[in-house]
Amino acid sequence: MNFKGDEVEHEFVNATLSREVRASFNVKDTDYIELPGNGLSLKELFVPLLRDWGTCLDLELYEEALIHFLGGQQHVIRPVEILVDGKRVGQQPLKLLSPDVSFCVTAINNGQDQYELQLRRFLKHTSLRTIQWVYVGRTLGTFKTIRS
Repeated sequence: MNFKGDEVEHEFVNATLSREVRASFNVKDTDYIELPGNGLSLKELFVPLLRDWGTCLDLELYEEALIHFLGGQQHVIRPVEILVDGKRVGQQPLKLLSPDVSFCVTAINNGQDQYELQLRRFLKHTSLRTIQWVYVGRTLGTFKTIRS
């Protein structure tokens, strides 16, 4: 805030990197499979969003945009059965691209291999067949399909 002039001036800063720097990234999708479903491609929605907004923003912003473009919370966030030894033990609300495909967006800097293992373990305990995982790094957007 600047109170010295005739009018109060302000500048809102929510990212330390410029938009140009944040919008300069590569896409890795060698382990990504485009799945038939509701006609909307996660990658086709997400890459233009990243090109426009850039990387390094709060993940909730990206997720909210995806949820909006996929039809809203009532359509995207749905309960999924959790199974142990093939028996239903509960439900977990997840973000779904289709009834048997979930998606998640992360920005973890270390431990992607361990996170992938956790996603695979989780997937085995659900009625889902696939998780579409997006990892948003500073210079790389990675799209990966996790299958049971």
